[in-house]
Amino acid sequence: MSVRIFHVALVATLLAAPLAVAQAGGSHSGTHVNSSSGDGLPRTSSGEWWVDPTSDASTLRLGFRVALTGSGTSWNTIDVSLDRLPGLDRQLLKGRDGATSFDIKRDAGTFHATGKFTKRRGSGRFTFEADPAYARELEKRGIGRPASGQQLTLAMHDVGLAFIDALSAQQYPRPTVDVLVQFGWHGVTREYVDGLARLGHRLGELGALIEARDHGVSLDYIADMQRLGFDKLSIEELIEARDHGVGPEYVAAMTASGREKLSIEELIKARDHGVDAEFAAELSAAGLKDFGYEDLIRARDHGVDGNFAAELSTAGYANLTLDQLIRARDHGVTGRQARKINAKLGRRTTFDELVRIVDRGGLD
Repeated sequence: MSVRIFHVALVATLLAAPLAVAQAGGSHSGTHVNSSSGDGLPRTSSGEWWVDPTSDASTLRLGFRVALTGSGTSWNTIDVSLDRLPGLDRQLLKGRDGATSFDIKRDAGTFHATGKFTKRRGSGRFTFEADPAYARELEKRGIGRPASGQQLTLAMHDVGLAFIDALSAQQYPRPTVDVLVQFGWHGVTREYVDGLARLGHRLGELGALIEARDHGVSLDYIADMQRLGFDKLSIEELIEARDHGVGPEYVAAMTASGREKLSIEELIKARDHGVDAEFAAELSAAGLKDFGYEDLIRARDHGVDGNFAAELSTAGYANLTLDQLIRARDHGVTGRQARKINAKLGRRTTFDELVRIVDRGGLD
């Protein structure tokens, strides 16, 4: 689906209620909505919270779970810096167990959290107090006034006024409240929008931001691809590459394998055909030389790998060309057959003779 088509679909249908969304990179760790009916929005102003430590001592993983209108639940996690949780007792984060009560302040409102910590992990219940100034500001900007469930969702995902300012600064269209909720669900954040701009990508359309995020085009992915020489790729090309499994590790490995520098289209084609650096190295180790990426694809398509070439080599057929190896594979010639035929004949047959014998069903 093209970015423009996706944008039109977003505006027309607002994507309805989202299903599971896995985030790649950025500060959002994940969002999940399990709703069998309803509009996918919280039905109350309360829910559950939890906190887990991360590998970075200056951040925590904060999660929320709420019941949805109709039925089902929604939960999301986000990595937050400790300075965003000033009321949380730091001794609890160092391992002291005990009860806790603290506030989580967002532009959209405040979460009043109570619960307990055990072994640096906390959990409990929250009640949400919506900030009427936030709703008034959205309405003032022509975005619209959020309903109670929307405002809670925007607070859970920390969709603040600075994020809306960032969209404006990057010359994106003015969003609606529904689109802001979609941004929260799909992990489109201020950091993501600003990061795209720093990396040279101003997508221009709101739906394109969601599409890029959903396809795993994270800021790290873009930056890594740029470091590997792919600094001119459009967001559509990055999405296609990501969808086909062409990541930084694959690109780096293919480059290190000594093959000619490949375009992104060639890398995608190679990946689709199951060609990787290990496959190329195995063919080289088996004695095949001077082959390009199209040769690798032909070899893979015909089932010629390093083991097949090595078996024929040990049977006395070393230094075969790729065309010969493909011909052998297509005609069902194996190293085991070659040894058996040569043993019965008492001599080493030529490659062409070997193929003819196998085609006739062998020497039996």
